[in-house]
Amino acid sequence: MLQDFFKKYQKDRSKTYINLYKKLLIILFIFTFINMISLCILYLSAWFLFIIIPLIIMLYFINKMNPNNEMLMNKITSNNYKDYLHNGGLFYISFAQFILEEKWTNLE
Repeated sequence: MLQDFFKKYQKDRSKTYINLYKKLLIILFIFTFINMISLCILYLSAWFLFIIIPLIIMLYFINKMNPNNEMLMNKITSNNYKDYLHNGGLFYISFAQFILEEKWTNLE
């Protein structure tokens, strides 16, 4: 009779540990999911802050400086922009040209 009690106690104890581990695992998954979402938001905000917004500003100034309907490559190589194109500007303008000409559709 005492052995039956200890066997039952042992089973109940193992069930409580299993339930505890299940709860801890669920909490771990929830925190991992929250962390993943926050990292995605951080990555997207950095992408917009350092890539998209300067690209839009650069395109605005290009169109303001040369309102003619020329191709972007002609705008880049014209003499008006040689003083304006320093290190960062050249990257953003070439990136904008890459987007405008849609070169990613036929990369071979």
